[in-house]
Amino acid sequence: CASWMPPSTSKEDFKMDKIWANRLVAGTKTWAEMPASRRPGVKRELAKRVAEGEISEEQYMEITGEDYYNG
Repeated sequence: CASWMPPSTSKEDFKMDKIWANRLVAGTKTWAEMPASRRPGVKRELAKRVAEGEISEEQYMEITGEDYYNG
């Protein structure tokens, strides 16, 4: 893996980000249990779900511990 590549760019990484997001939303996993390397991609996936109305900004904050910023 080339060090200049940003994290979570392959199809497999996108799938794993979605799986982690699903688990976090379902409450079967916590943010602390997720590998730190996954966090940027999973935040992106969760932010997409907020934008699409699948989860609320409050849920995003509960899951990540951070405020949701759109932009």
